[in-house]
Amino acid sequence: MTVDFGNGGGGSAIADKSERVARFSGLGISDDWFEGGGCWLRWWWLFSYLRVVLLNLRVVGGGGAPVAGGSELLANLWLEFDHNRPDSRIWVTSKDGMFHPRDLYFAIANTSTSEEQATDHWPSLWWKAIPLKVSAFVWKALLDRLPTKDNLIKRGILHSQEDGVCSLCWVQDESSCHVLLICYEALLVWSKVCGWIDCSLLYAATLKEHFEEFVSFGVGKVKKKILGLIWQCVVWRIWKARNEKIFKNSIPIAENIVESIKFCSWKWLKAHYPSSFYASLHEWSSHPILCMPTNL
Repeated sequence: MTVDFGNGGGGSAIADKSERVARFSGLGISDDWFEGGGCWLRWWWLFSYLRVVLLNLRVVGGGGAPVAGGSELLANLWLEFDHNRPDSRIWVTSKDGMFHPRDLYFAIANTSTSEEQATDHWPSLWWKAIPLKVSAFVWKALLDRLPTKDNLIKRGILHSQEDGVCSLCWVQDESSCHVLLICYEALLVWSKVCGWIDCSLLYAATLKEHFEEFVSFGVGKVKKKILGLIWQCVVWRIWKARNEKIFKNSIPIAENIVESIKFCSWKWLKAHYPSSFYASLHEWSSHPILCMPTNL
């Protein structure tokens, strides 16, 4: 097989020009696809290179288990060749056919290798009403990537097991699940938050399970999103209280944390949906469920 590389010197054996391109040419495409010179070659080289990258890609979750394989992600990418219009690449799960980072995120989230890792609520983590820094924090918490003391010991930053005691209760070892859910100070906050939104106090083994159960109290897509926003606000404020105790030596007070949760969640909704979220801060603080709109 020979290909015109656009140098005006006629065709050259593909293997003579590039060993890598020669390897790509053996990926199952007929030689006729290379007719047309460098343009076709560049297209196929790009696609083939991405194919090799994706086929060797494994997205790994917090526990080390694979979340998605590159071969599954490759199924979302197509090259479209039509002699009547310019060549184009199409990401089939996107509405406009263009690739966006969020499409890859959803593709990874929806190609979990086990039912345990799959969830219908992952997209609500990145809802635009929630500040990006909060969503990023929660994402790291769900993956157990926060700088909790147990993780700092694993990384060799802390060297003694005594240094791994929870900064809020000083009783048990500090992990993401403990400091955000199980710790006595965190439980006080969750108890008051659940009383505020009129639901029973939840007990879950992992942050992921707690998040899913909390969101499931909502009826309808919008209310589930708002409950997801409240959940993220709660863990964010608990983490901030933990940091303030470490670095400022302040004493966390559950009532103050809950009031800040009410204010922050109201402010986030009001800032992004001023025309559809009508509740005042007083109304939101008193009857959040009644204040939740059905459409945003």
